[in-house]
Amino acid sequence: MFLENIKEAITSIFSNKMRSVLTMLGIIIGISAVITITTIGNSIQTTLTSTLIHWVAIRFRHMWMQDIRKMMQTGIPGNTRK
Repeated sequence: MFLENIKEAITSIFSNKMRSVLTMLGIIIGISAVITITTIGNSIQTTLTSTLIHWVAIRFRHMWMQDIRKMMQTGIPGNTRK
């Protein structure tokens, strides 16, 4: 029974060559589209993550430098030596 089904499938593939080729082409295009969209999504996620980390680091460094400048101008809190 199983071997008969295999023989019939192979016969069907070779008797309908155009349909078989178009089916394979559709499967190949579909898989390629999924891989492409996944790759684009991962690239966008990586780019946005690194950009956000860079922006946050610059922002915190800027805030930290402002705090240091303010302490240098006004003096360090709790420092009684002059």
